[in-house]
Amino acid sequence: MPITAKKGCGALEQWLCKLEQALQNKTSFLQREMSSLRHDLCNVRTELRALAGHLQEAVTRRKLLDVEEPELLTNVDGLQRIEYVHRGLKLPPTLDFRIRTQHPIRYEPVMTQAERLRWKDVRCPIGGCKFEGSVRAKPFSDAFAEVILFGWKKEVYAKDITELSNTISELENDAKGRRDLAQDLTSKISTSAKLHSTYATRLHDCQSDRGIVSSIATLEAKEIPPTLITYLDAGSISGLASALQLKSVILQATLSNSGQAFDHFAEVRMRRIQSLFTEAQKRLQAHRYSQDKLLREAFSKITEFDSQMAQQFKICRTTVSEGPNIAVLQPVDSEAEELLSRDLKRLQDNLQAQIEELEAQMGECTSLERTVSAQSRRVVRHEQKTTAEIEVLAESRKILNQREKPIGMAVELLEAKSSVDAWLSVYAGKNIAKNGY
Repeated sequence: MPITAKKGCGALEQWLCKLEQALQNKTSFLQREMSSLRHDLCNVRTELRALAGHLQEAVTRRKLLDVEEPELLTNVDGLQRIEYVHRGLKLPPTLDFRIRTQHPIRYEPVMTQAERLRWKDVRCPIGGCKFEGSVRAKPFSDAFAEVILFGWKKEVYAKDITELSNTISELENDAKGRRDLAQDLTSKISTSAKLHSTYATRLHDCQSDRGIVSSIATLEAKEIPPTLITYLDAGSISGLASALQLKSVILQATLSNSGQAFDHFAEVRMRRIQSLFTEAQKRLQAHRYSQDKLLREAFSKITEFDSQMAQQFKICRTTVSEGPNIAVLQPVDSEAEELLSRDLKRLQDNLQAQIEELEAQMGECTSLERTVSAQSRRVVRHEQKTTAEIEVLAESRKILNQREKPIGMAVELLEAKSSVDAWLSVYAGKNIAKNGY
């Protein structure tokens, strides 16, 4: 059904306006989303820097402690320093040391004592946790003795090292979680940026398409280009949009049932064309068979005539049109010659009549063959036309089954009273664009 430029462009502009508003909302939403994601990413990176500082501090502390270097053993059972102050006439005592350590002794003990005193019975195995020894005080004098024991730092601070290792593991896990979160946020920002770019481009195309449609809608009927009039006469909004080279697309549901309908349509059309083509071929073959039969009959008659001439009159003829060779005859008298000439004339007239009849039949057969050949050519052209139409069917079906549909096709589906009307309009526009009709 034909439509006016105002109606077609009006429908397009109406939905382009709605699409523009939707695209503006989408781009604004994506812009806000990117800002929020960038803020979250900034916070995560700040936390990562703080975690990195704590982690470095813990690693450095553990590295200082987890070494086989001397460390004073202070957590011991027993006295490490004994002093004696002389009073009166008491006998000088023996300063006995019995020390047990919590961590292994890894170095020789450092022993100090008062002047002129000596250590004896000292037992301190390296790797053990026991020190034994004694010092005998001198009469009438004060005395003191002291022993200092050393172990490895990594053994003395084993508990601290374990706690630091646990802390480092927790910090590393936290840092990994923050890095993964930062990577996820970066990926989301990249995705949102690409979507924002896509929708911004679509918004620009939509605004450009609105300008094109508005300019066509204001034209007078005589100012409208002929190519657009073809689509308007066919009532195809999608064809009009395609001719105007509109770039906008609209998301719509796919037409899942369109495939069966299109397949059935194509099957019926092709089956009908194949039937017509087969019928024409059969008719052509039948007429050619009739023509061949007539030719065989004519050849048989001519051969029979030549045989009679040769047997009865000793005449040899190379073709029918040459006639008998009278020069080779040897008549007995003039009467016999006259009778022979009359018989030859009669035979030749009969043959000529048969040849003329054959030529008439051959002419009719040739005329019929031309007619059938013309019909076959028309069928072939119709088949080619139908094949081209089915290609349009397939192309339209492919687009209808996509979610993103060109603005013209989407408006057809939105404005049409039924999907059949929309399909016919889309098909008409595609057929004009591809096949010119």
